[in-house]
Amino acid sequence: MKTNISLAGLSKEFGRDTVSAHPWCDPQQWQNKPESGWANEPEDWDSTWTLEPGEGEMIIVTECFATFSCGSNFECSDVEANDQSLIVEAHIAGVPTAIPIITFPSMAKMMDRSRKIDVVSPQDVTATSSIQKAFYVLHIPFAEDILLWSSAGLTGQAPPNHLNTYTTVKGEIPKFSKMTIRIANDKPYGDGAGGAIELAWSRYFIHIFEDPGA
Repeated sequence: MKTNISLAGLSKEFGRDTVSAHPWCDPQQWQNKPESGWANEPEDWDSTWTLEPGEGEMIIVTECFATFSCGSNFECSDVEANDQSLIVEAHIAGVPTAIPIITFPSMAKMMDRSRKIDVVSPQDVTATSSIQKAFYVLHIPFAEDILLWSSAGLTGQAPPNHLNTYTTVKGEIPKFSKMTIRIANDKPYGDGAGGAIELAWSRYFIHIFEDPGA
């Protein structure tokens, strides 16, 4: 089910954009890198990438394009230190527990979720590109749009009225304040044999509206 924008009370659209997560194969570019760098690589790397609306805005996330080198390989594992699942979660301001959205346990499962897979060769990119190997572009639609609100959070009332909500055909649903994506064990993606890969990143298509509850 896609979002019914009229039910969500949205009327003023600021624009549409694409936003790119940091490269999942290069922790030196990760968003949460400490200013002084990591003390012990890779034990304290933080792979978390965050998307959240600005003040007075709400964001609708509709689709993902994921770009991975053709040699990319990651797998889930029952051993926490070896688990490289890509985890997408939502968060509500003031609530410590994350809400699962989707987990990609392996490269194969990510490809299974794609409605289209393009294979791009190095010859198909610009002459100034440093890309040496072919890569996949995976088109991954969301079964339901992800809505992120600047007005999300606690109301100050007692449960069950303690969260700001919006109305859908399914009833009242809590507002999410941000979306995060992370690698389960916070280790960068590679070729599955300890080798580096050139590309591993994701791009998200978003609509930006005025948040009527802000």
